[in-house]
Amino acid sequence: MKKVFSLFLSVMLLLLLAGCGETKNAPNPTEAQVTRTETATEKPTEIPTEQSTDSPQTNINWTQAVYTVEDTAGYKYEITVKLSPWIFHTNTSLLDSAWNQVGNNNKMPRDFSDWGLKKQGNAYRNEALTDVVSGYKSYPYVAQMTDMYYCLGSISVKNVTEGWSITSSESRSLKFSIEYESSFYKVGTDVIGRLFYTSETKDFSSGIYVSPKLTSDNWGSCSFVMMSPENITPKNPDGDHYESLLNKDSYFHFWGGMGGITQKNLRIDGTETTEYLRIGVIDKAGQYIAP
Repeated sequence: MKKVFSLFLSVMLLLLLAGCGETKNAPNPTEAQVTRTETATEKPTEIPTEQSTDSPQTNINWTQAVYTVEDTAGYKYEITVKLSPWIFHTNTSLLDSAWNQVGNNNKMPRDFSDWGLKKQGNAYRNEALTDVVSGYKSYPYVAQMTDMYYCLGSISVKNVTEGWSITSSESRSLKFSIEYESSFYKVGTDVIGRLFYTSETKDFSSGIYVSPKLTSDNWGSCSFVMMSPENITPKNPDGDHYESLLNKDSYFHFWGGMGGITQKNLRIDGTETTEYLRIGVIDKAGQYIAP
């Protein structure tokens, strides 16, 4: 009997030891989940980022002029004019870069014929311009030229009359010009300006003649191009007009006499000044020269 009982105890002990071994080797469910979670988050999925397709912007030495003016009824306005330097016409990449910023999807004139210029001997002629001062037909434009300089820009008007707003029922009509005076021509014209209204374009002698009708406190912006002729010769390989564009006697000025508008002050690039508005030149080599 004692032998049977001893044998029974031995068998039970062996069974208990075998069971403990299985429990020791069995994975803990919680530990297994943690292990799997850590493994899954060790290398997170990377979300690809969009690559920019924008090409670097070409640097344009913009000038911004703000004319504060007043009309005969006492309304005050800020007329903001943004201008590029004079850019040599064959520098198409620079012109396109500038026009993309101010052109408002308008078509930029590209050659002599786009300006209505017709060859006449060694010169080009246009007889269909509007005078920038009077708003009536101008005298004929005639210039010897082999190339052109372009000044690209935009113009906008804002009502700043304290306590008085402009609405469709209380609209205001203005007439003024941004005229270019050049040291090269003391008589005649050397600039053609094209203004891009919403539904039409207008070409002017010596600048741009602007006649906005305000039905709210803001008008514009309206794009423009000004063209100055250049004549490249063996005697002047840099051009006959190159130095005149940089001369202190070549400048833009505001004229509001035809509309009874008086200039009160001028800020150029944020600084109030009594000087005229002058711009530099980007020459054939693509170099900027300050005025």
